[in-house]
Amino acid sequence: GYLLKQSSKDPNVWRRVFCVLSSDRMWMVGRMKPLDSTSERNSGSGDAIEEFLSSLRVGRHSSIKLHRSLLLMGGSGDDYDPNPTSSSNCNNPVVSPLNRRLPNAFRIWTAKGECHTFRAYTLVSFRVWTR
Repeated sequence: GYLLKQSSKDPNVWRRVFCVLSSDRMWMVGRMKPLDSTSERNSGSGDAIEEFLSSLRVGRHSSIKLHRSLLLMGGSGDDYDPNPTSSSNCNNPVVSPLNRRLPNAFRIWTAKGECHTFRAYTLVSFRVWTR
């Protein structure tokens, strides 16, 4: 489903990405556009799933290896800490703490030390992604 991903350069910039969890990776697709009508007419497949997949054009995509990664959760709104502390020891000045100011947010730290911060649109969606 769709999540908001925080920019690694500017913590105030969030972009919408389509995310899919596989057994060992989290795939992110920045943009999916429908194919033009001529390509759709030439597909001719009878299977509904194949028709749906062939009607999408996957743009820029990337993945995060989840093996040996750390999931940090925070900012779900109902677990407010009056004395928030940073949940990271990263020396990157752009990494902000996960607290009430970032509702429904979670962070993935990879084994290589890369940090990816995501936000779900709703609390229900946040709980589904972090369970």
